[in-house]
Amino acid sequence: MRTNEPLGSAFKGYPEETYFYNPRYRFLCAPVPKSACSSLKAILYRLELLDQPHLPAFLPRDYAGLSFHVFMDRTYTLVRQTAEDARAILRSPAVFKFAFVRHPLDRIASAFQNKFVTERYNSEQWEHTLPVLKAVLGGNARPILDSITFEQFVSYLVGTRDPDLDKHWRSQHTFLAPGIDFHLGHVENFDADFRSFAEQLGLPVNAIHANRTRRNHTPLPDESYWTMTPDQLRRLPALPSNCQMYSLELEQAVRGRYATDLTQFGYGS
Repeated sequence: MRTNEPLGSAFKGYPEETYFYNPRYRFLCAPVPKSACSSLKAILYRLELLDQPHLPAFLPRDYAGLSFHVFMDRTYTLVRQTAEDARAILRSPAVFKFAFVRHPLDRIASAFQNKFVTERYNSEQWEHTLPVLKAVLGGNARPILDSITFEQFVSYLVGTRDPDLDKHWRSQHTFLAPGIDFHLGHVENFDADFRSFAEQLGLPVNAIHANRTRRNHTPLPDESYWTMTPDQLRRLPALPSNCQMYSLELEQAVRGRYATDLTQFGYGS
């Protein structure tokens, strides 16, 4: 976080500039992509709707075609604050600071299924997936014609440093600025953990989920799903469970790659 900005200048500093601040309820939320990030943004906007009834329900056409994520990032984060105000918010013990984290094995499998499989032909997702395709397959890779398996994806993650990764598969601890005491919730216990935070803050909103990967609950037989292409996975009667995406070797590789997240957030080793 920078500390030498001119008086009155806009706040700049990563990751703190991505944090959502609500002045009425005095909380700061650090969003971690693929860790209930969409659910939290939906809740935060619902709070704004309750405080400002004139606000419309979000429609991209009302906001120059911006996606909901981009709209929220530009409107309600610390980047909208002056440097002085943002630093005061970050330092204040009166501001409740929280974040949600997720088991890395679930997060990485979910990210692959969402970005590379379910949303494979959605051009809005190519900014996330195309750099991976080019790194694995070469600079001429094309998002419609070319694809990678989950096994190849994990190999890419293991060989790539966090600063060079897309935010959806970057280590979760990198989103939590050092020196800030965050109250941590876990996606695996989202409803209960968020309810606990809401009660402490007096929030008039229940936990809601958004952007969950759609699943047919028909169980699939155990197969080597990690070797299948996205189009092969799309042709299955249902997506495999997150745990079915892993061979023993891939599980060990992801555990090693995200060892800091596992230990720091209480998921073991």
